[in-house]
Amino acid sequence: AHGDLVMISKEDVVIIAVSYSGSSSEVLRIVPAVKRLGICLISLTGSDDNPLSSLSDINLNFHVEREACPLNLAPTYSTTCALALGDASAIACLTEKGFSCDDFARTHPGGH
Repeated sequence: AHGDLVMISKEDVVIIAVSYSGSSSEVLRIVPAVKRLGICLISLTGSDDNPLSSLSDINLNFHVEREACPLNLAPTYSTTCALALGDASAIACLTEKGFSCDDFARTHPGGH
């Protein structure tokens, strides 16, 4: 919402938005621009009943019963779940696309 929206274009296929509550104003503020461009919006939230999931084409629910924080306030388990879900989605996409070691080398020239 601070200028990075110029990076989103109608050529994009999918935008992934992550918000455990699904009510984060920072995330919800960009949804109209994404929808206006007709881009598929996939959300990762902690429930299926929130503003972001209702505005999304697909919602992946990563609800956790309790965080590791003794106060149940600091996101710990939920951030780990979001990371695992994001990684699994990325691997599924590169597998489906047939992404190879040569493709990886072209996009990651500094890696070994």
